[in-house]
Amino acid sequence: SIAREFLRRLRPFLILPLAEQSNTWLERLLASHLITGAIASIDYARTLTDSSMLLISHPIGWAIMAGTSHRQNQTEQAISITKVVLATIVPASVFLFIFSTDIVRLIFYRGAFGDHGLAMTSQALSGISIGLWASTLGWILLRFLNNIGRNKTTVVILLSSFVANFLFNYSIQSVPSSVEEGVFLLGVGETVRSGILLFGCVFFLEYRTRIAYEIMKAIIPAVAMGVIGFCIHYYIDASIFRLVAALLGYSITVMLAVLILSPDIFLRLPKFLNITAFRKGQ
Repeated sequence: SIAREFLRRLRPFLILPLAEQSNTWLERLLASHLITGAIASIDYARTLTDSSMLLISHPIGWAIMAGTSHRQNQTEQAISITKVVLATIVPASVFLFIFSTDIVRLIFYRGAFGDHGLAMTSQALSGISIGLWASTLGWILLRFLNNIGRNKTTVVILLSSFVANFLFNYSIQSVPSSVEEGVFLLGVGETVRSGILLFGCVFFLEYRTRIAYEIMKAIIPAVAMGVIGFCIHYYIDASIFRLVAALLGYSITVMLAVLILSPDIFLRLPKFLNITAFRKGQ
């Protein structure tokens, strides 16, 4: 029956809430051992990084799930989406890592949110942002696995990512560190989870080599954003002016990334502008 088939497909996913909650429980336990407010700092940082998941990966992911493309067309679809996501989110991850303190100061630094909260939240944001690009792309590619019926593989990948995060968080208990370093390491634990998620998705997709090649090419704009960011951080003192200059640098880096990863967009741009001008002329 339909109900029996539904339960059969649902069965592999039942372990995921347990894995996720166990990982969250350990993370909260370790954070509470650091200092009061560490848990809140991690949540503040996630408020910023989760925006990319809501604005980028989830809409694209649901579009993939709802799409009617044939399987043979999904390879080019996945590669095209990968290029666009890498061009935007890789420089954004570097941007968040370098300017985490300035961003947190601009958005949260007021009232009861003092210097200590600023330091902890900035460290948490830095740790999470390292793997932000991997998490965003990983969740998108996971939808492609779902779309071709690889549900058990999807569960294995997600479960492995949570286990890796759990083991990393458990292992850092014995690492002597300051409060800020401890919060940073908890953020890095989320980066570990993101890396396993992306690696698992790429490994099980048939076009893994092409995706890996695009990821390698994305190193160039990442380095460019890093160089621009550190120069801005070194030469500009005022926080707000640093962010304005950084946003300009990010825009330039994204254009460089598009040129490297998907130059056909620039080739199509004149044709698009001509069509738009023609329609307005009518």
